[in-house]
Amino acid sequence: LDIVRRNVDKSIYKSILSEMNNYMNRGGSFITLPVDDRVNMVSMLEKYGIYFDLQSDTLWEQAIRNTSRSLLLQNVINQNYVTVMIDLVHTYGPYIVINQDIAIAHAQPTDGANQLGLAMSIYPNGLKIGNHTVRILFVLSAIDQSAHLRIMKDIISLNENSETMEKMINSKSALEALDIIKTIKTEDNM
Repeated sequence: LDIVRRNVDKSIYKSILSEMNNYMNRGGSFITLPVDDRVNMVSMLEKYGIYFDLQSDTLWEQAIRNTSRSLLLQNVINQNYVTVMIDLVHTYGPYIVINQDIAIAHAQPTDGANQLGLAMSIYPNGLKIGNHTVRILFVLSAIDQSAHLRIMKDIISLNENSETMEKMINSKSALEALDIIKTIKTEDNM
């Protein structure tokens, strides 16, 4: 793996690592390849993007589709994953809303998650999901039940820092929002 790491792009290396882990562990836990512990909310958003939607009438279904776009384009998820995320909210209600500001759309790994990924949309004017209005929508893709825990911890840190969240929501660009997120105390910079 060190030879591969030296000779391919970082994202290709991570993809190869993930595929090898999946292949080697199909029948149960057989081998565990090293995991890049630098994967966190910031690294995911740098790769898959932060989007702004200044409309106040965007439907939540379209919001999930829009936020999923970069994950689809980079083959992190497939179209079925997007369909299932939307269907789950139709079936179970707005369970993706975790508080007054944040919603996290997701589905099961078997629904079409090809690798770990996270994209975010900011709705300064609010996004209505059922009886709730949020201002941040994450779309999360995880290939197993534990790969995303680091990212979830970072999202919780973001949620606990209301002043920084306000600055991020009121920022003027994705780059500015990302810089603001980087100031939050997460597991990486504690």
